[in-house]
Amino acid sequence: MIIDFLAKETKCVPSRKTFFEGIMAQEQFSSLASFVSNNGKICILCREMGIRKTITTMVNELGLSAYVILVTDDFRESKAHKNFINSLEEYKELLLILDFNNENSAVYFHLLDDIYVKYQDKLKAIAIVDKAYHGLISLLYARGTRAVLIKPFMPNDLKSRIMSLFAEASILDRLIEFGKGCLEKQEHGKALAICQKIAAEYEQTHPALLFCGDVHLALGEYRKAGRCYIRGLQDEQLSFQAYASLAKLCSVTKRKRGEIFWLKKFAQINTLDYTNFEKIGDLCLSLNKEDEAKEFFGKSIYAARKITSEDRVSSLIVDIANVCVDHKSVEMSKEYVTIALRNGHVDKTLLSEIAYFRMNKLSDPDGACSIYSLLAVREEKRSTKMDVDFWSTALYNAAICHHIAHGKLKMIKQKNSPKRASDYIFEILSVNPDFGKDDPSINENIISIASNPLQQNNALSALLFKLGRL
Repeated sequence: MIIDFLAKETKCVPSRKTFFEGIMAQEQFSSLASFVSNNGKICILCREMGIRKTITTMVNELGLSAYVILVTDDFRESKAHKNFINSLEEYKELLLILDFNNENSAVYFHLLDDIYVKYQDKLKAIAIVDKAYHGLISLLYARGTRAVLIKPFMPNDLKSRIMSLFAEASILDRLIEFGKGCLEKQEHGKALAICQKIAAEYEQTHPALLFCGDVHLALGEYRKAGRCYIRGLQDEQLSFQAYASLAKLCSVTKRKRGEIFWLKKFAQINTLDYTNFEKIGDLCLSLNKEDEAKEFFGKSIYAARKITSEDRVSSLIVDIANVCVDHKSVEMSKEYVTIALRNGHVDKTLLSEIAYFRMNKLSDPDGACSIYSLLAVREEKRSTKMDVDFWSTALYNAAICHHIAHGKLKMIKQKNSPKRASDYIFEILSVNPDFGKDDPSINENIISIASNPLQQNNALSALLFKLGRL
């Protein structure tokens, strides 16, 4: 089957000589000269004077002082954070040097996250980390980092890292880079040809082994893929990449216990990769191991708190709640929703998501009603002018949830609020009389709530009559 597939695909591939000559003719990686001519920018983010002086000296020795920005702001204010990112728009190439430490690690990781999303095509990054933050290495590589230096280090170590970023790519590097592109485009015949050339003519480096493993994995040659990934464990510094690849192989072959085993090995090196801990928890839940899942979800939240912003921690907790629901662990899901609400730094978008989640996934209209009410109250207390449309929508959603929970009850027993659904609607229309007027669905719901004989509200009926809506 695979042979037939390759035979068909390789008909479109030029002769081996022409094919590999084409790869060699591809544009080379950026050199220092082209970095300068492309208006490249080196940005140094560092608050520690000694490290900052070392970095600046190294950059000056490379003749790049005119292209340096020293950024000492810790970016805790979102405005400074956004302004810095927007200021990089004009540069065609960007080298970011970040010094992670206990004071700024979360802020800088958050910044790198956002820069990678916006500028990944032109970004190179070097991360300098304390030993305490060695555990975030995989996340750094996933966000454009090309090298990680662990303190203490010699000045020449940094210089060699910078130079390596701009060194002419070796033939092997260019083959691997091109081959990865072929895999992304599902041109498996071309990728296999490159894999075979590397195996026959070049040193089996760590990147080469993992690339060839990925080729075999794409072709369904699982034993060959596994052998390549296992050999990739020989590089101790980058062995976490081989662990991730072996976990990926187990995932494709539906071996969950094997996937958990390799992800745990990965976690021993990358102790702050919260996405990996969340994945392990997800897999444990799929095997009905709730206690173990809780352990890894807890590690995920703990790691996220150390390296990213509190609003992202809240988002992670909501993601975990979603995972729990997907695995029918409803009580666990409720626990994590409660944790998210208590976490603080929950903006109105995430609060709205939590309310929707409680209503539609947890079948908890009371809980959803409380959150929608909270959203409305928070909007009322804003220092700037209230967003009337948002406030109206929040109260309307609270009314719908309340109506679903208590609409068939004559006596309403609600712990947090004595309000009825009709009271919410009255409050909305008193401020925003045209709310939902042109939406038949909303208008119908409003009339239904107002007409409920078990929860009659004379003030609402009178207002709707006055507005010509009843």
